[in-house]
Amino acid sequence: MEREGESVNPAAGIDGLDLRLAHVLEPEMRRRLVLEALHALPSDEARQFIRAVHDRRPARTPGSDHLRDILLELLLGSGVQGAEPLPYELRRSLYEAAALAEDEVLMELLRSHGGAGGPEDDALRLPRELEELPLGLRRSLAKGGDPLRLEQLARDSDALVIRNLLRNSRLCEEDVVRIAALRPVAVTTLVEIVASPRWSSRTRVRVALVRNPQCPPELGVKLLGCIPLASLHEMRRDPDLPERVHRHLEREIER
Repeated sequence: MEREGESVNPAAGIDGLDLRLAHVLEPEMRRRLVLEALHALPSDEARQFIRAVHDRRPARTPGSDHLRDILLELLLGSGVQGAEPLPYELRRSLYEAAALAEDEVLMELLRSHGGAGGPEDDALRLPRELEELPLGLRRSLAKGGDPLRLEQLARDSDALVIRNLLRNSRLCEEDVVRIAALRPVAVTTLVEIVASPRWSSRTRVRVALVRNPQCPPELGVKLLGCIPLASLHEMRRDPDLPERVHRHLEREIER
């Protein structure tokens, strides 16, 4: 506990938690450890802890900063694949501490931003011959070798169709970049790409996802931390980036 007049040193707890997370493979266990660490701190110390992690220099290997990634997932909530938001009471206490400290960055991260819904217009619909097929058959076709069918199925809004498609050994990085850049596209498709171990580490795929106007801002903000600086500089000129993502892009470049 901090005594009056003393400054908090967030680094004292960050190094130990970093070390523990590096030895835990299960995502849910990592999330639990981070939540326990936040619950154990008074509100303003938790705020300083979060900001120290959020603002620190990027890891040498993109995607290897587990603590920062988990904190972003907790703060951003349901816009990130598989992530649940912070418990309400913890979110409220952190927001109050951020408001008292005039911490605009953390306040913005904590504000509720629902993920964008997928478009329902005709442009997203499958070709009639595919649309009339049973869902189970479309899921099976996504594992097949017909290039035209695979290209058409990239517009399917069913998560398992997209998952099977992304696991298809016939797909190359160029194909996935094209799918990530599709407009219009179902949000479930973009989320499945991020969840794919095979493709989510590719820089060109990440860039295409963030630059897609239909990518939920929560997802775009999280991906920015895994994109090289040169690509961030190129992306800052993109007029289609949502304002919220653009603000975080500038912060990532400064970081």
